[in-house]
Amino acid sequence: MEFFSRHQAEAPSRRHRILHCILHTTLQLATLASVIITLNEVEKLHKSVNLLERRKK
Repeated sequence: MEFFSRHQAEAPSRRHRILHCILHTTLQLATLASVIITLNEVEKLHKSVNLLERRKK
């Protein structure tokens, strides 16, 4: 019986760690996605500026 009571006591801790890992991974993916989107927008702006500079010449 002692094994079962100890196993049940560890379960919430294990679930907590798994949930923490899932949330951490989700946050990392969201951060990566926002960085990629931002870099794409910066690249678009850079191209627009280059086109405007060419037209002025």
